[in-house]
Parts: sequence; structure tokens; C-alpha cells
Amino acid sequence: MLWFGGCYFVSKKGIDVKRVLKFFKAENSKYATGLNSYGTYGIAFGLYKILMPARLLLTASVVPVIANYLHKDDEEGVFTDPEPSVPNNEKN
Repeated sequence: MLWFGGCYFVSKKGIDVKRVLKFFKAENSKYATGLNSYGTYGIAFGLYKILMPARLLLTASVVPVIANYLHKDDEEGVFTDPEPSVPNNEKN
């Protein structure tokens, strides 16, 4: 939702889609012909789909770093593995 919200905000504030299409040399494509009929939601959805590889790359690179930080074995880690529990009848 955050990514789509950002895309919607950018499209609502006035991204120049024709200029972007011209940059990618796609001004005569089927996407450019229907550009006037696309609403803010349609432009935001297209931008959201275009950014999919960047979102996946960011997720795949950041999640392991955060997980390693949260599972450190020393006192600095937030989520450390619990001590194994010993049943009452096995205590010395």
C-alpha cells in the first residue's frame, strides 16, 4: 500500500507521462495513444507495476540484513533464541 500510495501521490502531483514515454522512445506505443483516457489511478497503477523489480530487489537485499540484526546472539539483538526449557523432573 505504501508503494502504491507513493505512486498515486506522484501521479496526482503531475508526473509528465508523455515526457517519460518519450525518454523511453515509446511515445507512439499503444500506451501513449490512450494516455488522455487514463485517470490518476491508471497512471499510478502503471507506475506501480513498472517499479515492481525495484521493490523486489530492495526487499531481497534489506530483509536479510534486518533479520541478522534482530537475531544477534549477544545482548544487542532484539529477538534472541530462547533458552531451552528443562522439565522439572530432570533438574539437579
